[in-house]
Amino acid sequence: MVQRRSRDGNKSHELIRFYITDDQNHIPVRLDMFLSFGSAKAYLREYKGVRSAMTSKIN
Repeated sequence: MVQRRSRDGNKSHELIRFYITDDQNHIPVRLDMFLSFGSAKAYLREYKGVRSAMTSKIN
């Protein structure tokens, strides 16, 4: 998981959270975005043409 944070004055808040595969491809499989009016999530539905075999598994 990779997180990007923003600063407002002395406060820090999370803007986006990336979930990437733990293999040689490092494909983003989920994004969580925290917006001023709510939040949104995006999920990877399919993939093709990756350089290495997909070895990561979801539990």
